[in-house]
Amino acid sequence: MKIIFESANNAGGSVGIGKQMIDEFRKVADQFPQFTYIWKGQYRDLPTFIHPSADPKHKYVKRFRETNLSESDRIALKEHAERAGFLTACTPFDEKSVRDVVAHGYNILKVGSPSFSDWGLWYEINKFWHGPIIASCGGATEAEIDRVVEQNKGNDLTLMHCVSEYPTKIENLQLNQIEWLRGKYPNHKIGFSSHQGNDEWVITSDIDALEFHVCLEPKPNEYSLVPDEAIVVLQNLNECLEADGKKGERVPGVRPTQFMRKNFCGKMFWKP
Repeated sequence: MKIIFESANNAGGSVGIGKQMIDEFRKVADQFPQFTYIWKGQYRDLPTFIHPSADPKHKYVKRFRETNLSESDRIALKEHAERAGFLTACTPFDEKSVRDVVAHGYNILKVGSPSFSDWGLWYEINKFWHGPIIASCGGATEAEIDRVVEQNKGNDLTLMHCVSEYPTKIENLQLNQIEWLRGKYPNHKIGFSSHQGNDEWVITSDIDALEFHVCLEPKPNEYSLVPDEAIVVLQNLNECLEADGKKGERVPGVRPTQFMRKNFCGKMFWKP
């Protein structure tokens, strides 16, 4: 199973904090070597991503500008993650960023839920990117998922169940969508991109990939996990996997003892 640590904007525009995050979550990953770990960032080319009419005081406009990194800083964090032993992934939110992700040599391209039906972005991805793709389906209709799957026929595509509510309440998780995705798209891997608050975490093991946001103290939001919280999630996931056991074959288990039953001679079985 792949575990995706989503760093998003949680380094606050600081390369130093970004590297510290990578190092701290490498320590978390080392405690659970049975998983494959991916460090993920996000790219936005602000001059083309932010519309000229956007309110400069809007919280997202402010955050994207205040946490933006230069190209050299982005490459520095990506290379630091590689040296730490992570696979690397990146979410491009605009056409230029797609080309940057390709140029910077990431292992995986991630499409976020806000971009799932951004057909212009998908055109750029399908034109320039030739590696694995992970796509979050938060808010997407069945027809939109069908279109993405059709466009990526033959590609290494993982579809992630995702609820675009930050943080996501338990009653809104809709985890049965994972089973629905697996049944509808059997030729693709299925994962779960979670935005749960730490006090309400629910985990499922019936997935090929798990993604969650990570950060350091002080927490910038309610849906990102600090290292100690991530350890608890991975411990619970590991316990779920151990309890699930083997897939695809009959496992009879321990044979129960037959006792207090007459055999063909009329005697009683008794095996304490």
